[in-house]
Amino acid sequence: MSESWKFKSDGIPAKATRAPVPALAGELVRGILLHTGDVAYRYRLFPTLGYEFVSEAVVDMLGYTSDELYADPTLPQRLVYPDDMERMRRVLDSPPGQQFEVFLRWVRRDGRVIATELRCVIVRDASGKPLWLDGVARDVTQRDTDRERSHLIQWRGSTRNGATTARTVRVLIADDHELTRAGLRQMVVQDPGLDLVGEVEDGQELVRLVQMLEPDLVLVDINLPLLDGMRAARRLKAVSPLTRILLLGLSVDARLLLDAVKAGVAGYVLKNANESALRSAIWEVLAGNLAVDEQVARTVLRQLADEMGSRHATSDVLSAREHEVLRLLARGFTNREIAERLTVTPSTIKIHVEHILAKLGVSDRTQAAVRAIELGFVGTEGRTP
Repeated sequence: MSESWKFKSDGIPAKATRAPVPALAGELVRGILLHTGDVAYRYRLFPTLGYEFVSEAVVDMLGYTSDELYADPTLPQRLVYPDDMERMRRVLDSPPGQQFEVFLRWVRRDGRVIATELRCVIVRDASGKPLWLDGVARDVTQRDTDRERSHLIQWRGSTRNGATTARTVRVLIADDHELTRAGLRQMVVQDPGLDLVGEVEDGQELVRLVQMLEPDLVLVDINLPLLDGMRAARRLKAVSPLTRILLLGLSVDARLLLDAVKAGVAGYVLKNANESALRSAIWEVLAGNLAVDEQVARTVLRQLADEMGSRHATSDVLSAREHEVLRLLARGFTNREIAERLTVTPSTIKIHVEHILAKLGVSDRTQAAVRAIELGFVGTEGRTP
């Protein structure tokens, strides 16, 4: 590892302060920033707990002011995601001067969780008492999200193709009617591939719990109290973009489905559907498909295309073959049907679809189809025989 970022604590006074960091420490950290381009922090462990320096980039990352960071020595306990605390404890228990590269999740003031890549060093005195924890950090949230999306796409594909997997899908139920929740609960617990992680009765609690648990799938009543299912869906995609959302309602129309797709919902099922239909919809959603009637889905996509008009964007991001696959995907064809039309194997189409999802920055086929229409890659023509 490069030594250019390593802190040197000699001569830096260890005194509690709410004021800006002493000049010497400031020069040191500015030098680190110049050498690495990262954001830096310096946390005092002895004789008092508190920040000696926090770069403004760290402040922007976490959403706390410098005064708040300097004044509250307990804040690090609240910044580091609880499941990641043990990693920081291992750093603090390490030999003096040892450098570390660790990955932690930090909780912003607004409640959003971000992933950070940290490089840090612990400094101790002659007796072994820890004096300083110095380090630099980088926000790698999007990188980790992209990696997780890739893994999730591969897992969904293997599940859809009947491959064996030890993973179970973590499911959360949101409905304000006890009888409905009981029916959904029974269906989930009876499926060995599903794991019920929680139940809620209103939209606000749903958002809070999804942010905390990050489930794979949520079954959401569209008429939740406090925050209805559609508005809750928009918030869920912001706080946990990889969570799949299956809406449950008493009726359906094209406008509602159009709004649902725009909100990031992966499926819509009527509450009077039988257990088999609901179970099928769940696995359709997890496979990355839109779990609604095919004709209704095409109507929604055509309406969206009409709203978007004929806007076009540069298509350099996709290859010519990926364009062909995307046009057919957006018109409702399955991988096997696309493969037959293009005279290739379904496995080849699966790879193309994964590349398309990654390049368009979406996590499922439905969002890819919507994105294709938004970009003008796909017209309003319906599916042809």
